[in-house]
Amino acid sequence: MRASFGYSVAVMAICAVCTFAERLMPFLIFRKGRVPAVVAYLGRVLPVAIMATLAVYCLRNTSFTSAAGYLPQLAAVAVTAGVILYRYVTRKLARR
Repeated sequence: MRASFGYSVAVMAICAVCTFAERLMPFLIFRKGRVPAVVAYLGRVLPVAIMATLAVYCLRNTSFTSAAGYLPQLAAVAVTAGVILYRYVTRKLARR
């Protein structure tokens, strides 16, 4: 079943309004400029937790019975870890 033009436009408009509202909300909630400690803590912790969850999810079906089963994943993890460490070190050095 194909969606009509009006339906497609309505869906896109609703998505646009929701996206705009989602990006506007923090400015309305934290209008005074002070971010609560809980929100600051979650801002520091959640990115690492999400990345760790994604890594476990992506590697959950890795087969260690042959090199072809795990070497591509091992290479991808090594490159990702290398980039993260590089960025971490360069940011630390830039702050000095």
